[in-house]
Amino acid sequence: MSAAFFIAFLMALGAVLGWMIGTWPADRWPRSQPDPAVHLTNVAVGSAWQWAVPASLEELGRPPSQDACDPGVRKWLTAGGAVPTSLDIRFNLVSDQAQFVSITGIRARPHEHTTAPLRTMVEAECIAHHLEYGEGEVYFLEMEVGTAGSGSRLEGGPPGKSLYLDLGRGDTLEFHIALTAKGPGGAERWTLELEFNVEGAKRYVPISGPPGSFVVAPPLSGDVPTVRLAPR
Repeated sequence: MSAAFFIAFLMALGAVLGWMIGTWPADRWPRSQPDPAVHLTNVAVGSAWQWAVPASLEELGRPPSQDACDPGVRKWLTAGGAVPTSLDIRFNLVSDQAQFVSITGIRARPHEHTTAPLRTMVEAECIAHHLEYGEGEVYFLEMEVGTAGSGSRLEGGPPGKSLYLDLGRGDTLEFHIALTAKGPGGAERWTLELEFNVEGAKRYVPISGPPGSFVVAPPLSGDVPTVRLAPR
């Protein structure tokens, strides 16, 4: 009989504890961490039309074509170690639930620094390599990353202020980032994260797609040798 009473007591205790956990105010006893709230999709990178190359004009050689859109030109640039001086990064922010989200900036982390001097500039603009804007709401941000070892961040929306968004579940917003680098110095690889607040908690979501990380070089001085290719 005592064993039966003991089992009944345990069952009753479990029921009471379950009721308390289910009804206890969330602000007094947080039951779980808030959801990530957003995710990023369709990360794409548009190429710059100016490239900094560590090779001299003689080492670089003649381009395979004067047409900047020729696929052989991109291979020629890659073989010469060319690095873009600016990037256009596009991504979609998708809300996972109805919520207020405050976009507070972009956090940049230096990942790898190139010490090879950049000696030649190649200007090869091709409209086909530019990113098109969507038909929905688009936010455009400008960002300049620092020299080796120093991160940089950009406030979204008006200068110095956060971007406040009232989002419904499934709402999608398109963002474009114009990424450039400070000079002087060599090229550097950066990783980027979207920084935002939801329900008072700071969150970070990596901005990564097929490139994974982003390499940019500071602009070169106006007296360096320059190769100019015109689009056809």
